[in-house]
Amino acid sequence: MLVLCPKRCSAPLLFLLGCGQEEPPPPPWELPETAAESRYIEYGTWADDSSICMGDVLAELDRHIETVAGFLEVEPPPQKIRYTWVPAILKAAETWPCNDPSFMNLGCHRRYEDISYVFADAFDNRHELVHAVDVGANGQGHPVLEEGLAMYLGDSYSTAGFIDDFPAKFQALLEQGGRPDYVLSLHFVGSIIERDGVEKFKNFRRHTPVDADGASFAAAYLGVYGQDLESALGEMTSPIRTLVSSPPPCEGEHVEWVGGPDLRVQLRGHCGDGYFFGGGLVGDEPGFFKSFTIDVPTKGLYEMSLTGAGDAAVQTAAYMFNCPDVEPGSVGAIRGYSSKGLLYPGRHQVGVNFPQAAEPAGELTLLLRYEPPPSPDTPPPARAAQDRASLPDTKGRPGERVRRATHFRSGW
Repeated sequence: MLVLCPKRCSAPLLFLLGCGQEEPPPPPWELPETAAESRYIEYGTWADDSSICMGDVLAELDRHIETVAGFLEVEPPPQKIRYTWVPAILKAAETWPCNDPSFMNLGCHRRYEDISYVFADAFDNRHELVHAVDVGANGQGHPVLEEGLAMYLGDSYSTAGFIDDFPAKFQALLEQGGRPDYVLSLHFVGSIIERDGVEKFKNFRRHTPVDADGASFAAAYLGVYGQDLESALGEMTSPIRTLVSSPPPCEGEHVEWVGGPDLRVQLRGHCGDGYFFGGGLVGDEPGFFKSFTIDVPTKGLYEMSLTGAGDAAVQTAAYMFNCPDVEPGSVGAIRGYSSKGLLYPGRHQVGVNFPQAAEPAGELTLLLRYEPPPSPDTPPPARAAQDRASLPDTKGRPGERVRRATHFRSGW
């Protein structure tokens, strides 16, 4: 359930609105007002929260919290997690308490008066929510065990290709102290959980001092698992894949290809349609995101353009890519610029950024203009490469501006 709260709620009014029966003690850092609420999360942001759509996202994160709690055989947090989205351009000393060198810049988890606080620069950071469930139920643990578990249950990743000379690297990691290497921690935690189960891992976690050095860590391991740590590390040769999958491929509202070889279609989104969402308005960034699917009928070079945003074109983008059973191909349109790309017959996904709006809804026109494919002996047209090169810079990550359109649907 999504609950929208006024900017300032007194305790009696909070009770009447369902925003909580009493206000928790104020933490030692600033927080924005609660803008949306679900069963386990109170969501706020330093962005403009006057037009947001977070019901589906928070419901998905609630399911993630329940899944993590079930895996760890603990209860979900009895107190709601205070989740604060801090857009990258709004990070400052007063908004971002994660600047301690021991924390990653993507986010951090803090615990105060039995309440978990998550600060993140994305509004779907599952890694930090794992910390909230784990630390809330089991207390603070050794950093290697905490971060390895958060990676294993909260990120989409594989240690394949990163575990050469793992035993020596892991031993060195234990001696150096501080914030651990996330991949090495993931490989260790995933290996012992998959070999001996979560209950034994929890027992090991309880018996390992938070500040254990290499010798203390090895002693705790021997006491719980009955095996020399060095020997155990040498057996951890199989890559570990996290339990969180990548966003499910090719989910989205389906758009029919109607007409001839070209496609012109209105893409619409509104809060509650199952795919449309947005966490707040900031700068000239997109306001909302949505995923669509389209079945391409014919192989060819397609030019994509996205119109209908007027002066807000800089906030728009679309990126179309093949589903797993279709030959690789992609094309995009970013900030009012068109580009060309080779597409093959079959289903494709389109992630779309909609501009900011006073109400959480949006409408854009997508045009895919078809050109027959070149013959096998003909090199790709130079213009297509030039068009792609002319697209504006997207902070070094061409797909990042449309990544969010499906990311919140990741799952186990």
